[in-house]
Amino acid sequence: MHLVAEESGYAPALALPLVSAARTRGVLLVFAERAELVCAAERRPLLDAVASLVAIAVERLHYSEVVQEVTLSMESERLRSALLSAVSHDLYATVVMKGKADSAAELKVSRLTTIVLGLVAVVLGIAFEKQNIAFMVSLAFAIAASANFPVLLMSVLWKDCTTRGAVVGGFLGLISSVLLTVVSPAVWEATLGNAKGSALFPYQSPALFSMTIGFVGIWLFSILDKSARATQDRAGFLAQQVRSETGIGASGASGH
Repeated sequence: MHLVAEESGYAPALALPLVSAARTRGVLLVFAERAELVCAAERRPLLDAVASLVAIAVERLHYSEVVQEVTLSMESERLRSALLSAVSHDLYATVVMKGKADSAAELKVSRLTTIVLGLVAVVLGIAFEKQNIAFMVSLAFAIAASANFPVLLMSVLWKDCTTRGAVVGGFLGLISSVLLTVVSPAVWEATLGNAKGSALFPYQSPALFSMTIGFVGIWLFSILDKSARATQDRAGFLAQQVRSETGIGASGASGH
């Protein structure tokens, strides 16, 4: 039993340690008007049970934060690896060097990309040090839903989808999702500091609208496309569908 200072004087309080499986997480103070209310022997098992449950809850919160930190670290590493692979192999080796780059050159480009990404991360970290960047989570999903999903779905399921329609529709979804996110309350007001209610786009996430723009763009520019490439795309849809559904005719793995 302890006496704890309050504005009206001293109040009796029982201090119960919050003991978890790993270590003591804190102390639970139980206040009462009279000392016998918390010191009674028949009340002690109940108070010990409450303290044990609180300790378990606090420990779960701690490990939940640990899991979030580990998950964030893993996702950051995976994103970094994906960016390095995209720049060194997909962009440099395939597009710039036309498939003629050796592994040493790709490794050099990968290292240079790491330095550049590090500098960009430092600059962005300084620029957004005091900003709430939670909007970037919804932006990532909005971009995926607006630029990637319509192209994948329409190219696999719609026989009249053309390359031009997919490219234009994908870019429309990408641009609209970014612009609508910038003028939404999450960025325009919370991050950029503009007056409350001044956001041009009233919703937090633009995915529903930008995804629709992506689908409509693919459909519109595909049906308007009368080029020779469009004719080739439409003629090859059946073979592509069989290849995607069964794997028949698919190319084998290539060495990297």
